[in-house]
Amino acid sequence: MKKTMNFSSEKGITLSALIITIIIMMILAGVTISASYKQTNVINAANEAMQIFNKKSSKTTSEVNDVIDHVDSNRRGVTSSEEVGFEQAK
Repeated sequence: MKKTMNFSSEKGITLSALIITIIIMMILAGVTISASYKQTNVINAANEAMQIFNKKSSKTTSEVNDVIDHVDSNRRGVTSSEEVGFEQAK
């Protein structure tokens, strides 16, 4: 007895399903590569923003220290009892 093969009853992937799967994978790869390049730009922008923040923060800190020094230099002639009296007068 000869066994004949019936190709229509065999289970497997059709050529069109394989092509569609490959196309979808290529699209996903393209999106991933594009996103990774954009992420590099985002990281660079964040680093630049951090540098600007650090510069402005140090400038603000020095300005606050200048104000504190100015206030301290103007208060040197005031004694602690005068300060208490000043606070009570408020």
